[in-house]
Amino acid sequence: MDFLFGFRGRIGRLQWWGLHLAIFALLVVGIVLVDMRSGWGVRRPVEHIFSSRDPVLIFGAVLFWILASWVTIAATVKRYHDRDKAGWWWFVYFIPLVGPLWQWIECGFLSGTPGANRFGQRGGTSPEALGAEIDRMREAARSRDSVRTVEALPTAPQPSPVARAEPVRTGPPTFGRRGR
Repeated sequence: MDFLFGFRGRIGRLQWWGLHLAIFALLVVGIVLVDMRSGWGVRRPVEHIFSSRDPVLIFGAVLFWILASWVTIAATVKRYHDRDKAGWWWFVYFIPLVGPLWQWIECGFLSGTPGANRFGQRGGTSPEALGAEIDRMREAARSRDSVRTVEALPTAPQPSPVARAEPVRTGPPTFGRRGR
């Protein structure tokens, strides 16, 4: 779920394109389903969704738009992370005429930074990336298990304080723990 809705990490061009194509395919399927349900024909089903009084159609269209927008923004932010740029670069989209083209070229065609950058390891299924992810998961599991083990141990009773005789000091005074 973090791949779809999270804003941390990096994704490559192939994942970015695949996500956008999947959203487009879902949009086409949705339009066909609306067309089949309403019998409007393929003339202009999107216009008919919002002009109809069917609350199911309106709710479904608005829900799809919100989810698709969120997923698209998250994917674009992660794509900018792969280019070693802050996610705020997503707002370049709002520059009239140039912004969407800029974002399309930068996210869809330009490669990301090789290796790790300030946003983490390079995504994908390379053996190095998979090995690093597996090591990170093992370390997280070990730290969780060690915390549980420490918490599960009963506390040992503390010995009662016993009066101890101070050692007799002879010789010059010394400093530190041993020179008491």
